[in-house]
Amino acid sequence: METLVKVVSLYKSFKKNSRIIEVLKDINLTISKGETVAVLGKSGAGKSTLLHLLGSLDSPSSGQIFFDGSEITSLNEDAVSILRGSKIGFVFQFHYLINEITTFENVIIPGIINKFNKKDILDRADYLIDKLGLSHRKTHKPSELSGGEQQRVAIARALINNPRILMADEPTGNLDTKTSIATFDLLEKIHIENKMSMLVVTHNLELSERFDRKIILEDGQIVKEYN
Repeated sequence: METLVKVVSLYKSFKKNSRIIEVLKDINLTISKGETVAVLGKSGAGKSTLLHLLGSLDSPSSGQIFFDGSEITSLNEDAVSILRGSKIGFVFQFHYLINEITTFENVIIPGIINKFNKKDILDRADYLIDKLGLSHRKTHKPSELSGGEQQRVAIARALINNPRILMADEPTGNLDTKTSIATFDLLEKIHIENKMSMLVVTHNLELSERFDRKIILEDGQIVKEYN
């Protein structure tokens, strides 16, 4: 399959009290177009840091990240922002919805920020909200929604710009078992319908088996990959 994301010798370290802490060490991996990849490992293994780097939310200490053939580690911040806003969708454990506005308004925000065609954004928001079973919650604010409904709003928001890849960090971490399974069912359905890649950080070994490939991180290094 054609490569969408390629990572070459990626390192990330932080300085804390004059001590260098290495979080990621010599990461090399590829993600193909349309492929689903689960990243597993214990807390502190570097999973979230890896996702943030691949999603251009943070910069590596060294190494290269290529997205669709372009090296994003060499782009300026404006170019990175455009790429991130138009080609990458993010879903986090904590939904980061804006409490003062409605479901519909939360969903359209990325499209408005990235100055996409307004009619296209409004139409797509209606489509996604309906597809995710939230039409009856369109005018409700986050505080009026259940945890599962809030996560579905976050997923709709992540998909509003029709991204090439969806990156999710513990998307079911705050959900009960039944809602977690329903959320993974939803992500799987979205992947099939949109033919987009997915990179998901999760602790859920059972649900990770539904992904094309699994990557195990330990102490900042990839120690195992399997299908």
